[in-house]
Amino acid sequence: MLYIKFGISSSSRVEDFTSLFFYMQEVRAPHYEFDVQTPDYDWDNMTEEEISIAAQRTVQDPTELRLNQQLPSYVQDAIHEFAKRSEVYGYGLENMFSYIENDFEVEIDSLSYLSDVEGEVAFSTGNYPFGGIERFAVILKAFNLIPFECFDGFNVGTIEWNGDYMFEIIANPIKTKSYLSSLGKEQIHIP
Repeated sequence: MLYIKFGISSSSRVEDFTSLFFYMQEVRAPHYEFDVQTPDYDWDNMTEEEISIAAQRTVQDPTELRLNQQLPSYVQDAIHEFAKRSEVYGYGLENMFSYIENDFEVEIDSLSYLSDVEGEVAFSTGNYPFGGIERFAVILKAFNLIPFECFDGFNVGTIEWNGDYMFEIIANPIKTKSYLSSLGKEQIHIP
């Protein structure tokens, strides 16, 4: 089982992330289809202001609507800032939301709040590559949930943040061996 452990530095944002977590589970359900229906407006009986608002909603991209529903403005701002300061392709807001919905090819298994200051998201995958956990770490950080450890399928690693926008994952062979042993798996050594 893959995981990311994170520190909780803002309990007010936990509820927002929990909502996104359930959304990520929902869109991975078999036969899930995005709701792209437009509302049926009674155009003849609406005020000019209501018509203006309704007209904007009918031409808005359904993906953009979902993005705005699932990612609070503070998360969108953090991702925009991260994308500006990162030279890594794929960290723009639209790319990150596509990653949440489609490109993070995992089953979202569980979300556990281990204490008031620590949580863990566990996920699994039957394929590799699966979209990687780097972008997911950025998403957690945008919610002010600071990733500090992960298992990416190969290594347990410590996530070290170099400022607000850059990080590296440092493999920990001792924790990896211990974690794999707890799963009943042997570590594969490739010469």
